Amino acid sequence: MAFRKLLPTALASVFLLLCANATAQTKTSSAKLSGVIIYKPGSFPLTHAHIWIHDQSGKSSFEAQPDRNGAYSLQLPEGYYFVLIGAPGFAPVSKSIWIHDGKPIEFSPHMLPDEENQQDGL
Repeated sequence: MAFRKLLPTALASVFLLLCANATAQTKTSSAKLSGVIIYKPGSFPLTHAHIWIHDQSGKSSFEAQPDRNGAYSLQLPEGYYFVLIGAPGFAPVSKSIWIHDGKPIEFSPHMLPDEENQQDGL
């Protein structure tokens, strides 16, 4: 008789443990992508750049802008990403990155003037 009374409690406990274990297994790690965007020549921070980040599947995207020191920082979930940084008058730069095991990644590009697309008189 005591077994019948304990059975629902035991089953509920097992169910809760299984759910907690499944939740723990589905969590993915994340890491910080950061850097400083620098104008070359001159080594000045580039504050009017824009950072676009897309995951490999194309389903997730992130955007950021540097602060007044040219620095940016984003927390990204684990995965493969394509990072594109652009600014008016500068050639864009890009890089593929892999976020894994919580390891931070630094990408500090040196932006060069886009001389190919400069228009005279503007």
